[in-house]
Amino acid sequence: MSIGYRKDIDGLRAVAIVPVVLYHAGLSVLGGGFIGVDVFFVISGYLITSILADEIGRGDVSILGFYERRARRIFPALFVMLLVSIVVSAAILLPFDLRAFSRSVIATVSFTSNILFHLESGYFAAPSELKPLLHTWSLAVEEQFYILFPILLVLLSRTGRRTRNAALVAIAALSFAVNLWGVRPHPSATFYLLPARAWELLLGSLLALNILPVPAGRGLREIAAALGLALIGTGMLTLSAADPFPGWNATLPCIGAALIIWAGIGGDSLGGRLLGLQPLVFVGRISYSLYLWHWPVIVFVKYTTNRALSPAEAGIAVAVSLVAATLSWRFIEQPFRGKNRFTRRGIFTASAMAAALLLSVGAVGYGTKGWPQRFPEALPIIAKYAEYPASFGMLRRDTCFLREDQPAADYDRNACYGGASPDVLIWGDSLAAHLYRGLSAQASRARLTIGQATQSLCAPVLNLPAYYIAGCKAFNDRILGLIRQDPPRTVILAGRWEVVGLDGIARLGDTIAALKSAGSEVIVVGQSPIFPAPAYALYIKALHNDSVAAPVAENDYGPLNRRVAEVAERNGAAFFAPERLFCSGGRCRIQRDGVLLFWDTSHLTEEGSDYVGEKFFDQYGAALISRARAKL
Repeated sequence: MSIGYRKDIDGLRAVAIVPVVLYHAGLSVLGGGFIGVDVFFVISGYLITSILADEIGRGDVSILGFYERRARRIFPALFVMLLVSIVVSAAILLPFDLRAFSRSVIATVSFTSNILFHLESGYFAAPSELKPLLHTWSLAVEEQFYILFPILLVLLSRTGRRTRNAALVAIAALSFAVNLWGVRPHPSATFYLLPARAWELLLGSLLALNILPVPAGRGLREIAAALGLALIGTGMLTLSAADPFPGWNATLPCIGAALIIWAGIGGDSLGGRLLGLQPLVFVGRISYSLYLWHWPVIVFVKYTTNRALSPAEAGIAVAVSLVAATLSWRFIEQPFRGKNRFTRRGIFTASAMAAALLLSVGAVGYGTKGWPQRFPEALPIIAKYAEYPASFGMLRRDTCFLREDQPAADYDRNACYGGASPDVLIWGDSLAAHLYRGLSAQASRARLTIGQATQSLCAPVLNLPAYYIAGCKAFNDRILGLIRQDPPRTVILAGRWEVVGLDGIARLGDTIAALKSAGSEVIVVGQSPIFPAPAYALYIKALHNDSVAAPVAENDYGPLNRRVAEVAERNGAAFFAPERLFCSGGRCRIQRDGVLLFWDTSHLTEEGSDYVGEKFFDQYGAALISRARAKL
């Protein structure tokens, strides 16, 4: 079908991009502002399929012409953003981060950044909000889709309209089913990868192919447009980053966008006129450039301040993004869209040369490990933490410290539990796992047997009303079963208590009661300090700026730990407060005599674990030894 220019679709782009930008800047009360990306997917599927279907109907479709249009639309603004980001990154990013950024440049140019960021999404990965090119994942999803879709549409169109539409509906349904199936057990793959996202683009494609009758009646158009806006607004108001996504939750923005587009196919509506207001149309026109620029600007400001943005800083970042987007749209996007200025051959040649240059720069940044010579005073720290910190290995990943997606059956009882009826067992999440090295060293000196039962993102709290990690309940049930079978003399419970919240902390008493009924004494460890940026980054920046000031913790965990201590002591457990070893007045040590005690935002280094282990045994070592002797 042939379509003319629709102001309401540009307005819909504005409805999509503004919440995304404000959400990323931390200025929005819309917890679901991120769903604007899904609106873009539906719009993109509709517009591109409309053009292709029109060409196929006229018999002059050109796959090469399609890729030329994509190159004109996508590459110029993207490549300029990448070049500017490379310059800024070389000036401010630490070697670890510059190396990761360089790898993401390569992935962005090759339209595989969604795959890269999925692979980097583990619990110990660098914080997502500090990755300057994270937002390019959605571009990668679109381009992967459009590599295959034009060819598929041409082939299916030869089979007849009904067969074509039925095949596309089946593919969309399969993608939607993958999305529903994977959103909880495989949240990262479902969020980033094409198989679980294709249905969103295909929803727009099916609209373009007139799978639904055109809404000729004005009343139907009014209802569809109003309902579409209401669905998008509901998603933005009610969803948050804690909700499973995409899954069923993605139907709110996608169906909402589809209804608005469908209403506009039939004619005018009040919703369409509102979306066609000039300010919205203008923002919609610059929406692609605004999407490209806003995220790097926000990330670079966060990176230099080592904290979340203040409202004033966020406002300035948004304003800078708007200016950059307007200039990009006017002087980069618009000129390259005109065929009278740049020929097809010129576009392809320039794109290939720019891509080769960017790939080369990315390869150099990655190959040099982020150009560490820029920070000569920090080279020893950089050398130690060049790939993964040495501390990563002490967690005993995949055996005694399970990944969040590992089944409970993977827990190796023989290697990890500490034998039959161990003297001490550490139970919890990663903030329990990072204690094992220091505690086991002290236990070995005291001739105590010690075990480790830990899983990522799985606090040792029984009977929570809901688990945000599907396998956590099964893991905790397995550990409790082992404890009842072979009770340790002492169980140490540790976790990131802020994650389970006040309700979870209150239910910690259930865990303590179950352990005491099994015959174990209990010591609860309070939450360690959490930093706004990786500790090694804070330390290297301090060295580079000739400053040794202690960083500020992300929050004051004194009240939280006091609450944990109250629950522990009320239920007959002892309490150990690690934050007192590091923090005073909201400022926390990350190093001791030039040796890092933490390596990322929350986890101890080997030296930090040793330090905590010593202090823990100073306080509770005699009691642990006494209980062990009483067992004999």
